[in-house]
Amino acid sequence: MTHGTSSFARRRRHHRVLQLNRAGYLGGVERVILTLAEGLRGENYETVLACPPEGGFMAMADEAGIETVPTPIERMRITLNPAVALRYPLKLLSGGRFVRDLCRRERIDVIHAHHPVGVLFARRAARELGIPLLLHVHEIPPAKPLYTLALQRALRDADRVIACSRAGRDLVASAGGRADMVEIVHNAVAPGFLISAETAKAADVGPGGPHIGVFGLLEPRKGQDILLAAASAVLEHHHDAVFWLIGGAALSDKAAYVNRLHAAAQKHPLAGHVRFAGHQSDVAAWMKAMDAVVLPSVSNESLPMALIEAMTLARPVVASRIGGTPEIVRDGETGRLVPPGDVDALAAAILDVVGPAGAGYAARAAADACARFSSDRFAGEIASIYAGLLDHSERRVR
Repeated sequence: MTHGTSSFARRRRHHRVLQLNRAGYLGGVERVILTLAEGLRGENYETVLACPPEGGFMAMADEAGIETVPTPIERMRITLNPAVALRYPLKLLSGGRFVRDLCRRERIDVIHAHHPVGVLFARRAARELGIPLLLHVHEIPPAKPLYTLALQRALRDADRVIACSRAGRDLVASAGGRADMVEIVHNAVAPGFLISAETAKAADVGPGGPHIGVFGLLEPRKGQDILLAAASAVLEHHHDAVFWLIGGAALSDKAAYVNRLHAAAQKHPLAGHVRFAGHQSDVAAWMKAMDAVVLPSVSNESLPMALIEAMTLARPVVASRIGGTPEIVRDGETGRLVPPGDVDALAAAILDVVGPAGAGYAARAAADACARFSSDRFAGEIASIYAGLLDHSERRVR
């Protein structure tokens, strides 16, 4: 890799960015990375995606024409198994060598890590090869202790930090990050999603209604159980309402939660009114079939893409007032916000948006989301951050 080249030479050739992700399954962060990679093509940046091969993320990136490299990154999750914990230092050592060699071989100009753990694996490459290292914080407070420790360590190595919401910026500050090293860049709706939405027919959800959907992995923090608890009150006013849980189980350790959801769905008065659709690749078609989209999360929502996408498609939305959701939804104008875990408030807000006021919410939401969450804006802002890092790196080499 060549560093210290002139600014003119840098502008002439395509820069290569390593998008480093610790997970291989397809979730919200992974969709953000795909959107970014597509947008960066128009900004003179080529993407190389490095992530574990397990899960559907790498396959979807391959389909999008993104260069991918299966990478042995350990997720470094909290464990009570001492044998697993003792392997973590060795994983960091071998993984760090892998990332360094990958960056040298692929002539990487910027490393963009999407979790503090990614920085831990990339720090050796950044230090030995002189590559700028960017940390993208997708999380919000309160953070788990191990995440906080990883973030504190990562902030010592990262040259710059992107937070996708004000809540994310606050998390960085709580871990000791300087305000001048953090920039807020809101996520964007993928162009492919908008194209799909224009041509897709609404999914066939059958009779009944209103149809109320939750999009996301089936896990406790997403609050699907809160929606089912609120469903009883909604059914008192809309006897044919149907509640859709659209998304697969996150990990095997969430199986007990998923089982509880299925058990609740079989009890009166919910029996016959709850549908588990599993993972659906055509999210736009399913959103178009919904009369309202709900995000009943109880924790850890930074800037949820499902909410932004639903608004773009002119779906009335209800969301927990948590993390970055107030930066997306203007309560009483483009949708409704409720306290997380408040079953009564959630039910009342759903009844509001599926009622006569729903059309107004939907129209205002679509106009607002299309203006604020475009992929061109997203890629342009991040490309500008890359350019600043490269210029600073060049001056440092001189």
